[in-house]
Amino acid sequence: MQTVIYADVLVAVNIFVTYILLVCTRLILKCDTNKWGLIISVLFGGFSSLIVFWQNIPLFISILFKVFGTIAISFVAFLPRTKKMIFKTALGFLIVNIIFGGFIYLIEITFKINSIYYINGVVYFDISVLFLVAMTLICYGILLITDYFLKRRTSLNTLYKATLYFKGESVSMTALYDTGNHLTDGIEGKPVVIVD
Repeated sequence: MQTVIYADVLVAVNIFVTYILLVCTRLILKCDTNKWGLIISVLFGGFSSLIVFWQNIPLFISILFKVFGTIAISFVAFLPRTKKMIFKTALGFLIVNIIFGGFIYLIEITFKINSIYYINGVVYFDISVLFLVAMTLICYGILLITDYFLKRRTSLNTLYKATLYFKGESVSMTALYDTGNHLTDGIEGKPVVIVD
């Protein structure tokens, strides 16, 4: 039996999946995404899935498309400022993609699901829009709960009062001592403090 692929479902599901993958990457790397960059990346991730309609695509083109697509999506979403951060965000996003692919494959073989297809390196879920909406709400809820508990685990011993002085002006704020922050100035190599 031939599989019928609906372009609207394909794009919608891949927009959703790209968003979830970027949010997971953001949580793992503990770095912010750019709001408009995230929207552009998610739309690019969704519409790039239309490559499934390219029949008999050479393997090397499929691999190149995935590699450059991964770099482009992570770059636009995170807007990294150094070569190290470009590599870190792209690698993080790639690893999350690999974990997601493995998880989907595990679900497929465990529960013998016949509505998941891999075509030209793209995952297609033959699901209803109602199921997609329900899955989106459930995943969003899980992310909110996870984020809530991760924030609660922040030790009070790592929170400080900081005051910044510049040209006679000052501003006070709460600061987090982040032991995992290895961000340095690109010219002098000195540690950098990130302030929003």
